[in-house]
Amino acid sequence: MSALMKLVLLVPCSLFFIALMKLLYDYLWIPLRIQRMLNSQGIMGPPYRFIQGNNKEVAKMRQEASSKSPGLTHDIFPIVHPHMCSWIEKYGKNYLSWDGVRPEVVISDPELIREVLKNSEKAFPKRKPTVYLNNMLGDGILLVEGEKWERKRKLADHVFHGESLKNMTPTIIASVETMLGRWKGQDGKEIEVFGEFRVLTSEVISRTAFGSSYVEGEKIFDMLNKMSIIMKRNIFKTSIPFFHKLRKPADLLESEALAKEIRDCVMKIVKKREDKVMNGEADNFGNDFLGLLVNTFHDSDKKNRISLEDLVDECKAFYLAGQETVNSLLAWTVFLLAIHGDWQEKARRQVINIFGNQNPHTTGLAKLKIMTMIINETLRLYGLSNGLMRKVGREVRLGKLVLPANIDLMSLNVAVHHDPQLWGDDVHLFRPERFAEGIAKATNYNAGAFFPFGLGPRSCAGMSFGITETKTALSMILQRYSFTLSPAYVHSPISAITVQPKHGIQIILESLHDDAQTLMNFIYDYLWIPLRIQHIINMQGIKGLPYRFIHGNNKVVKMWKEAFSKPLALNDCIFPRNYLYWNGARAELVISEPELVKEVLRNSETFPKRKPNIYLSKLLGKGLVFIEGEKWMKHRKLANYAFHGESFKNMTPALIDSVETIKLWKPADLQESEDLAEEIKDCAMKLVKKREEKVVSREADNFGNDFLGLLEKVNSLLAWTILHLAVHGDWQEKARREVVDISKLKTMTMIINETLRLYGPANGLMRRVRREIRIRKLVLAASIDLLVATAALHHDPRQWGDDVHLFKPERFAGVANATKYNGGAFFPFGFGPRACIVMNFATAETKIDLSMILQRYTITLSPAYVPSPVSAITIQPQHGIQIIL
Repeated sequence: MSALMKLVLLVPCSLFFIALMKLLYDYLWIPLRIQRMLNSQGIMGPPYRFIQGNNKEVAKMRQEASSKSPGLTHDIFPIVHPHMCSWIEKYGKNYLSWDGVRPEVVISDPELIREVLKNSEKAFPKRKPTVYLNNMLGDGILLVEGEKWERKRKLADHVFHGESLKNMTPTIIASVETMLGRWKGQDGKEIEVFGEFRVLTSEVISRTAFGSSYVEGEKIFDMLNKMSIIMKRNIFKTSIPFFHKLRKPADLLESEALAKEIRDCVMKIVKKREDKVMNGEADNFGNDFLGLLVNTFHDSDKKNRISLEDLVDECKAFYLAGQETVNSLLAWTVFLLAIHGDWQEKARRQVINIFGNQNPHTTGLAKLKIMTMIINETLRLYGLSNGLMRKVGREVRLGKLVLPANIDLMSLNVAVHHDPQLWGDDVHLFRPERFAEGIAKATNYNAGAFFPFGLGPRSCAGMSFGITETKTALSMILQRYSFTLSPAYVHSPISAITVQPKHGIQIILESLHDDAQTLMNFIYDYLWIPLRIQHIINMQGIKGLPYRFIHGNNKVVKMWKEAFSKPLALNDCIFPRNYLYWNGARAELVISEPELVKEVLRNSETFPKRKPNIYLSKLLGKGLVFIEGEKWMKHRKLANYAFHGESFKNMTPALIDSVETIKLWKPADLQESEDLAEEIKDCAMKLVKKREEKVVSREADNFGNDFLGLLEKVNSLLAWTILHLAVHGDWQEKARREVVDISKLKTMTMIINETLRLYGPANGLMRRVRREIRIRKLVLAASIDLLVATAALHHDPRQWGDDVHLFKPERFAGVANATKYNGGAFFPFGFGPRACIVMNFATAETKIDLSMILQRYTITLSPAYVPSPVSAITIQPQHGIQIIL
């Protein structure tokens, strides 16, 4: 045989021998060496099997467990993890098992778990994910390490911090209301709640974190669910060395295809945001989680910038984690409450006591102690995670153990949470009272004994969000329904991404709104709550008329009618600075103390606008005056544009040509109000239609740059100013002499300010207390109304002197000096961020109209005039104002 032929045979034989040696080294020598090392330290376990490890045994034991009916027991450890339960009993709390060729030390000793998860020396990083998990989550926050993780965690913390959670609550409530709407008419019928909560949690996480509806994100959720099923199917399969690199399994190909589809779906949502900014429809990419990701993607600083793949992976991680965890927690909590009616009733009583029939709010959610106990016990019995995986980054000492590098560690929370040595002989019973004094006392101050959301720096970023969503949904369900477990329910918890019910959870609903419950709710809302609020406010020194059942103090309308029937007489009545008034069953704290007024009007977040009554809602709809949040900011931006300085110049010729008066109507009843609202809508739509037709037919290039709408305030201000000038001829003459330049009308400005003080355009400014809050020395309960009494402030002799009821424009030679530099003493057009947008417009129109009148006429008051101001939307003359020209 020639030398060349020998070489040809020798090379492949050598390569085969090297590959064989490598295979034996990796798949036999190293596992046996690690097994011997750990066995010598007392860490035993099932013996290593060549290539497959213990995966065949695990699959067989899980198959046997799933084929049995466990009965209705909360001892789920042997059901969801039969192999781990069996091996802990056989080998002890900490044992060694084999996931294929990878050694996995399973630990259920709380002290060791705490040391691993706190990872103070960064010796226990996240384990490298399987190919299926990597396709599902990529390099998202759940799997990355180092600086990349720190940057992503910072983004997540920003989204789910305290203030953001408060802003998310209305969205959560709206989604729960949608779900409860589907439940109407289901009394006595069976509902499968795990599926219901899947839709709910999907919609909530989609809207709060990504600004899209469930419909838009439904495809992503479905694909993630398919990937989860594929991953579960392959979790204990062992791949043959080198073979999977030559030919990919069908599951892997499907998983990769789904990952690509998810990427495309996320990119469509991102593209929409980018297009809106590019087209000028939005100023930024949004303040939610997706908006922050897109902003970071476009960051000019390379150190802070994330890649496109990072953006997609973060979206996947939050879609999955935000939905799966809360879905399971809600379902198992309802399951346990359906079985334990006594705890369901305790939770309901506390919910009703705190919220009544009102929607939950963040301040009240923090007070739901019983619900917190129930949720913690649910998390203990049916924990969200199956275990927390880490890797030994380098050889390290853990307790008394010396662990070699590159082995995996599984912190088995389900074993710890079901350990009778930690929780007592009743460990498998539902006993929320064990958490009555808090988690620390329940765990005997052992942090490693209870960690449903993880522990240490890698604990779940969305924990507070998940608990808030769970409490909100449960509160709203308990307010409306009682529920019991359906006979059709089959108890079969399984281990997926979280612990889930294999066959769903079926419950039977019973509406609470029967006659007895309706009566109880009525008494609670119209007697208990008002008397409780009255007591709390009175104890703080705020008095007022006593609450009268149902009608409150509304019978004082009789006093108004008596006042209207008498001619006006000025008196020295001092308005009470702060007092409690009852508008039906609604508590209304009237404040006229300047410092309190400033604090309330400056803080529109804590003290938003009060929800208008149905008549006012028909009159003004969802316009700038009443809306809140982003919608208000958008409307305000439009109004700012319409009433800025340049617009005034363009409006002046129109004001000079004509002064229009707005006619107000007083609806006789709701039907008439609705008819009028519809007529106004039709008229407005006709105006809009005309403009659209002009642009379409190219008679105009744009829709115009004016602002459709006039101001009732200008009408009243003009009328009362004319009255004062007619009475006070000296000031009329001073103003006339000055009428030359509208921008220099100092005398007229003084006259207008004094008119606004005496006959202000606003009767008062209504606000609502969003959550319980301390304002100076007062503690105000959530949902009470605040009326800032402008008339009281503007007529207070303590602020303005004994001549408070006299017309003296000279006091306004300077507003700051007139109010003694107190911004809360004079605010005819409001104060703070919600101040009237048309203040400058109203003042300019008034000055133009008065100037034109004074240039042509002198005016005196007619003997026919009867002074009788009445309170409508503004303060108006009941019988008009008659003058002689």
